[in-house]
Amino acid sequence: ANSPTIINVVRESMEYKNQIYTKDGAVATIMFNRPERRNSHDIESYTEFQHAMRAALGDSAIRVIVLTGAGTAWSAGRDIKFTNRATPQEIAQYQSILGQVYDLVRTCDKPVIARINGPITGGTNRLAFECCDVSIAVNTARFARREINTGLSGGAAHFHAIGRNRCIDMNLTGRFISADEAQQWGLLTRSVPPDKLDEVVQDYIEMLVKLPPMGVAITKRCI
Repeated sequence: ANSPTIINVVRESMEYKNQIYTKDGAVATIMFNRPERRNSHDIESYTEFQHAMRAALGDSAIRVIVLTGAGTAWSAGRDIKFTNRATPQEIAQYQSILGQVYDLVRTCDKPVIARINGPITGGTNRLAFECCDVSIAVNTARFARREINTGLSGGAAHFHAIGRNRCIDMNLTGRFISADEAQQWGLLTRSVPPDKLDEVVQDYIEMLVKLPPMGVAITKRCI
């Protein structure tokens, strides 16, 4: 059997600039709060996100974690403004913390729901589709790995989820795919009309909070 994921429990408070962290009963919600930058991320925002995630994971009352975005986008990936001014050391630091964020969300023992209220570009596609356990998006959302358009690489994102041909389609062309297409491919759990988003998210929350936490944890580790 796999060993349990070790989480450093966060006990001290932290004032968030780039996140909104709220608790409602057994549910913790982390909202990316940089709408003026379409919720793109830099070192500071991901440091705050890590802290908020660990706070939720260290709280025994929390059974489900929801990730969402402020404004009209879920996330635009890495903040280009940060990239343009960053030193090589800062880029390396960003890549390091990005990997930590992916691992933390993907391997944690509590179910994580991506409440996708708008488009996703760049690396946060991986956060939503490879790391979160349930991904529910408005059917008006679009998703793209646009790194290829700037001379960079999106790698082989989603290879194991959607197969080689669709992986090439998404990562090599940089084209946008619709929420309905993403659901057909198996990236999304559900694509829903905007006025049904919260209702469907709530349905999944209610299913998940009723489940035995140990069974949830073991199932996640096995998967």
